Amino acid sequence: MPIVDVRVVVAENAPLSERIAQHLADAFAHELDAPVGHVWVRVEEIAQRHYAESGVSLSSAELPVFVTVLHFDGLADDTRAVQARRLATATSDVLGRSVERVHIEYAEPARGRVAFGGRLAT
Repeated sequence: MPIVDVRVVVAENAPLSERIAQHLADAFAHELDAPVGHVWVRVEEIAQRHYAESGVSLSSAELPVFVTVLHFDGLADDTRAVQARRLATATSDVLGRSVERVHIEYAEPARGRVAFGGRLAT
């Protein structure tokens, strides 16, 4: 399991395709060598008018993607570094965005703080 939240800043005239979550889930599962059904992806669009970088006016080609990854347990730094690069590349490939505009954040491990089906992950 990881749960992956993907927030994509989109131009007003360029909404995401209807199957983008599935495409991302499949790409992430491939990169993580995860079994079927073990990568969960939630996608959220952020309208360009609701995103800004200080002192910069961004073109639609420069709009970023923010990815948050929640694993059951933590990862070693070297493993996390390799995985972050692979996930950023997969995100870039699926969304057609520059890999430099894909930003990965790792959430605190789920163990002991997230409940699945009402059962605390321990």
